[in-house]
Amino acid sequence: MKYTFKQILSLDERKEEFQKVLSEANGKIPVICEKDPYSNIEQLNKIKYLVSPEMKVNQFKSLLRRKLKLNKENAIFFMANGKNIIVGTELFSEIYNKFKDEDGFLYITYACEDIWG
Repeated sequence: MKYTFKQILSLDERKEEFQKVLSEANGKIPVICEKDPYSNIEQLNKIKYLVSPEMKVNQFKSLLRRKLKLNKENAIFFMANGKNIIVGTELFSEIYNKFKDEDGFLYITYACEDIWG
């Protein structure tokens, strides 16, 4: 998966951006969250987030569901680095330690699928 953020900024620029964000983050994890290009869900206006290390993926998922105004029939799921499915009960600190990029950011892709209930 090619992240827009990575296409716009070089590695050195992203590392510089990470250092700037880190100085203001107060221990939070800098996350780049973009839509999976194959999912027919809308792209969020904002792609950069600061997430508490103690936040679980399900909590972040609830936040995005509200922003995207998804119906109950729509399941949203996340992948780290565009390929590793993230479990909802995992903490962001765990995910960050496993999947952070060389520039310091954690890259997450979100996608939506219709479910039947």
